[in-house]
Amino acid sequence: MNKKAQNIVEFYKTTILINLALSLASALFSGFYGFAFCFISFGFISSILMKEVNKKNDYLFYYNNGVTKSQLWVCSFILNIAVILFLKSITLLF
Repeated sequence: MNKKAQNIVEFYKTTILINLALSLASALFSGFYGFAFCFISFGFISSILMKEVNKKNDYLFYYNNGVTKSQLWVCSFILNIAVILFLKSITLLF
């Protein structure tokens, strides 16, 4: 994997914990579709906002490695959709 992709994956790993916590709380009340909606929208936006407030200087590291803030956000959003599609395909199998 190239350096740019590794940086995107590292950024995604730092945002996934907050996103999962909020999405799992939503899943308790509304099931898989609530989880999926929260994981893609509210949980993702909340995790990005937490990064903006608490770790604003981390973006400078990614920028110095050739990855812009918008690239990080778009790739993370696409990875979130891929995770939901993967989980939905698993639930369809069982």
